[in-house]
Amino acid sequence: MRRYRCIIISLVFLGLLEWGNTAFPQNPICDIKINGSDKPVTLHQSDTLTITIVLDNNEQTDNADWWLAAETPFGLYFFTFEGWTTEWKQGIRAHFFT
Repeated sequence: MRRYRCIIISLVFLGLLEWGNTAFPQNPICDIKINGSDKPVTLHQSDTLTITIVLDNNEQTDNADWWLAAETPFGLYFFTFEGWTTEWKQGIRAHFFT
C-alpha cells in the first residue's frame, strides 16, 4: 500500500520580510480536518479523501498569502490557480473574509 502525506500550509505573510514577524494583533485560527477527523488518517487507494479547511479570521480583514502544499513521492508541490507547481509560490493573495 502506498502512503502519501498531504501538508496543508496556512501561512499568513502579509508581505512580511521575516518568517518570525507577527502582522496581526490576534492571529487567525486554522482548523483542518481530513475526512472529518483532526487525527491522522490512513487511506487506501479506493478511499475518498475530503479535506476541510476553516480559517477563523479573528476579525482581521487585511491581505494575506494563502498556501496549499502536497508532499508526494515525486516531490513537494504547491497549488496555484494556474495549476500545481514545484516552485515555492502562494496559491493566492487575498483579503480575509467572514
